[in-house]
Amino acid sequence: MRAGMYLEIDFDHPQRLTSAVLLSHTPVFHVGLEFFGQGSDGRWRLLSDKPTATALPPQDLRLEATQALRRAGFRYVMVATDGSGYTELARILARDPAGWGMEPAGYAGKELLFHIR
Repeated sequence: MRAGMYLEIDFDHPQRLTSAVLLSHTPVFHVGLEFFGQGSDGRWRLLSDKPTATALPPQDLRLEATQALRRAGFRYVMVATDGSGYTELARILARDPAGWGMEPAGYAGKELLFHIR
């Protein structure tokens, strides 16, 4: 998040809200946030300029990431194992391919190929 960025939600008709919650995988601590609401008169009013930030436990998003690749049309991922490129990714995938929704499909030289299930 950077200064000047905003998120706007437009309901199809006036709604009375008792609270608003913003969930983000990006840490928003120490970033100035302001919540505004638009009254039935059309005027915007500051609702809060000091919202409470609560850290949530980390989420395992590996399967979701892999499924996003699959939806984009990818069926295989090939990673280097020779110390160049994404070697660390190769190690991570090789440790737990099932956790990523993948299975080893073979080697091609120093490249490791994974099939996206």
